[in-house]
Amino acid sequence: MEFSGTDFVGKVVAVTGGARGIGLETVKLLAGNGAKVAAGDLDLPLLREALAGVSGETAAFALDVTDRGSFQEFIDGAEAKFGPIDVLVNNAGVMSLSPFIDEPDSVSERQFDINVLGPMYGMKIVIPRMLERGRGHVINVASSAGRFGVPGAATYSASKFGVLGMTEAAGAEYARTPLKFTAICPVVVQTELTSGVVEKTRGVPLLQAHEVAEAIGGAIVKPKQIVYVPGNVRFTYLLSLMLPAFAHRLLARVTKADRLLTEIDVRGRSAYQRRAFGSATDEAKGDAGDKAA
Repeated sequence: MEFSGTDFVGKVVAVTGGARGIGLETVKLLAGNGAKVAAGDLDLPLLREALAGVSGETAAFALDVTDRGSFQEFIDGAEAKFGPIDVLVNNAGVMSLSPFIDEPDSVSERQFDINVLGPMYGMKIVIPRMLERGRGHVINVASSAGRFGVPGAATYSASKFGVLGMTEAAGAEYARTPLKFTAICPVVVQTELTSGVVEKTRGVPLLQAHEVAEAIGGAIVKPKQIVYVPGNVRFTYLLSLMLPAFAHRLLARVTKADRLLTEIDVRGRSAYQRRAFGSATDEAKGDAGDKAA
């Protein structure tokens, strides 16, 4: 997707999880096209290193989205640096893959803390400011797993269902104001978060992070409440609403969607799991060997 030279000029954008993957690609796209971008990440040294190679106006901030005080400092710092925030992109997220009952409670709770409470804190901080100045846009990076419950990622799916619900509800609550709310729903994206995923869903492409960043940019230019990436996922979702449960399960088997996040390379994913969840993930491995059961 191409953008005009004025689409983002003068806009102040705050992006969470900006050191890697979709977050970093979003920073590159927006800053490279004239926006002033404040990026936050738990790994500040990595974020600074990543932004050193980005053209345009950027600033790096330490951010723990699970801590409202940290989020407040991020927003305050971003506005002190660049001025009032026009767009908040809640991108930071984590995903654990394992059989549902084998997932440690601490891992489940961390997914909700980052994936749901993080965007919630950000929204509660910026919405009053946006209302006061009569403009603003919140973009939450959700997932197609927030529309289709995915085996092997029950908690992750639940957290992304939550993000979608929060986005839709906020959009309805503030419908009579100038504020905009968008949820971005990509299929599997080739980032560290999906490391170890070896299956592919038939008929659904494996996305690159820059493609999701382009969808985010597109939503800024032409706001929509839900943006599916790729766009044809919307029709799959609408079709699923009309199918009885047995047909829905059959479709999942035919397309391999039911195996996408269950037949994974555990060893290939171990580095990400340790970084995102610490030693707690070791409890979930059990006797899985090289494949998740």
